[in-house]
Amino acid sequence: MPHLSKKQIPPKVKGDLEKQIITLLSSTGTRERNLIFNELFTDTEKIVFAKRLALISLINQDLPTHEISEQLGISTSTVSRFELLIHYKKYTNTSKWVKRNSLESRVNQLIGFVIASAFGKRGKSFSKMIKDL
Repeated sequence: MPHLSKKQIPPKVKGDLEKQIITLLSSTGTRERNLIFNELFTDTEKIVFAKRLALISLINQDLPTHEISEQLGISTSTVSRFELLIHYKKYTNTSKWVKRNSLESRVNQLIGFVIASAFGKRGKSFSKMIKDL
């Protein structure tokens, strides 16, 4: 587990750092973000981040606590804590993003595209749709 300093940073500095993160995420392309992500984060930090996203996804799929715990190798108390936080709307935006970007969501988008194409509705080209998936 990465070590976190117990020293507090001033609220203004914290706000500036958060703005810098948002700028990084919004002003870079996928390739550049991947390169930066791989430079800045250790393997452990990447796993922690991925497990949080997976945890939110699995909770939203209504999987039992013990099953999520086993799949992700985390304690049932951690799963329960996240379930409670999701219930109290702590991860609303993350939950929406995870649902929009899940494999199931992408398959549904592809099916919708195929159906729309069959009925002559114009939209994205098929190759653009596949690339976006």
